[in-house]
Amino acid sequence: MKTLKAWLLLALVFLVGVVFGVAGTRLAIRHAAREAVLHPARAQLQIEKRLTRRLRLDADQQVKLDRILTDARAQLVALRQQYRPPVALVFSNANAQISAILTLDQRLKYEKLKAENAPFVRGWQTQ
Repeated sequence: MKTLKAWLLLALVFLVGVVFGVAGTRLAIRHAAREAVLHPARAQLQIEKRLTRRLRLDADQQVKLDRILTDARAQLVALRQQYRPPVALVFSNANAQISAILTLDQRLKYEKLKAENAPFVRGWQTQ
């Protein structure tokens, strides 16, 4: 009986570890994505530092990498500005359709969820 309890306890600890690991990873990825969208220059700097360290880039390569990533970021900003209106329309239509199928209680919860994610969405829209 003691052996069974020990195995069950071990399995429970393992399961709790898996759950916390998955939840933690999800939160970390969400946070990293939000930070990259809200602060693209900071994200670029982190990418440059990581590539410089891991690839052991010399000073000339670092300057070229900075130019490449700065240019890519500017192109992404231009693309976002170009596609923002149609994308906003798609989101608006989807939100209206989702709200239409929900009960009043569900609609209130849905509005709360949208409000929680508003900083992330606004960050994407302003870039």
